[in-house]
Amino acid sequence: MRNMRLAVGIPTFQEADSIENVVRQIDDGLARLRDPADCIIVNVDSGSSDATSEVFLNTPTRRRKESFVITEQPRGKGRNVLRFFQYCSEQQVSALAIVDGDLRSITPDWIEALLAPVLRGEADYVTPLYLRRRFDGSMTNHFAYPMMRGYFGIGLRQPVGGEFAFSAALVEHLLRQPVEEAVLGYGIDIFLSMHAVGGGFKLAQAMLGRKLHKPSFPKWGLIQPQAIAAAIATARLHPIRVAEADTDGVSDSVDDWPEYRFYDESQALLAKARARARELTPGYRSWLGGEPAELFASFEDNGPALSAGTWTDLLAACVARAVWVEPQIPASVFADHLAPALYIRTITCWNETWKRPIAEYNAEINLQARLLREKLLAHARKLIL
Repeated sequence: MRNMRLAVGIPTFQEADSIENVVRQIDDGLARLRDPADCIIVNVDSGSSDATSEVFLNTPTRRRKESFVITEQPRGKGRNVLRFFQYCSEQQVSALAIVDGDLRSITPDWIEALLAPVLRGEADYVTPLYLRRRFDGSMTNHFAYPMMRGYFGIGLRQPVGGEFAFSAALVEHLLRQPVEEAVLGYGIDIFLSMHAVGGGFKLAQAMLGRKLHKPSFPKWGLIQPQAIAAAIATARLHPIRVAEADTDGVSDSVDDWPEYRFYDESQALLAKARARARELTPGYRSWLGGEPAELFASFEDNGPALSAGTWTDLLAACVARAVWVEPQIPASVFADHLAPALYIRTITCWNETWKRPIAEYNAEINLQARLLREKLLAHARKLIL
């Protein structure tokens, strides 16, 4: 334990306006855990034009800092995270964490909460528990959390949160896994979570409080397809877990927020997604093996909301087809087909529930996770079990 080496990585792109505070909070958090000589803070940047790396290096810290600028293409968060892992493996770092560079709510408590379970030997993988605004975390709420519960039977509430801690053993395991192109981008988080769970590593969840960061909505066109593709590709490497973990104590992670941010932009995206989904109806019909009237109605302009039940019918059928029936087809093909429906599910859910009590919204999110579990198991029993 005396020689335990700690590292915290910050993957970045154009974060010069936020990284200084992130670095200061990490430095203060590491001070609670180890002597400065045993710790390092690492920035891996995707060639930002706003001097992110310079701001990082010029921020005063008591811990050593290391900066890498990645020039390989395609650039992305995943490539940066994997480079950080390689560095930590080379340096024989024993416990490490990653945090996003755009955080506004990070405190020293976050670093301690993430790394302490690894240092105590209680966990190989620590995921966050946040309170997030109703209009934030759409990929988490409507895809990643249901996917983890549906495929592995586990209530991992924030599997794509961005802030994680790892043991050295888990990092070595992750570095041995095949990497799809989507994993080099925003698919990295679900790749990490699914391999940690599928590999049987010890898990913990750390309560970090409220998460405030730059809006992710403008990046949906990259985030959603990449995360879906990475999830499908990773699921192909692990069997579905039939045994049910304890999911009764899953924390509600959405708190109230009265402002419907990006309302105009979201309605414009909804119209585009519906138009694209109408073009893709033959594929959806093939996945579902019938004529899903409620699904197709939600694709019409001014159509009804895409319900949790109908969304999980489609999601379960997509995963079953991609993983067990047509694993030879690139995961990105399924992701490109599913993404418009995910946009429709997310935005129509917002439109339908944004004035409802937050408890009802949390119940809706937990319901679709339970429904996906039931439907995926039904597909598995029919196809492979």
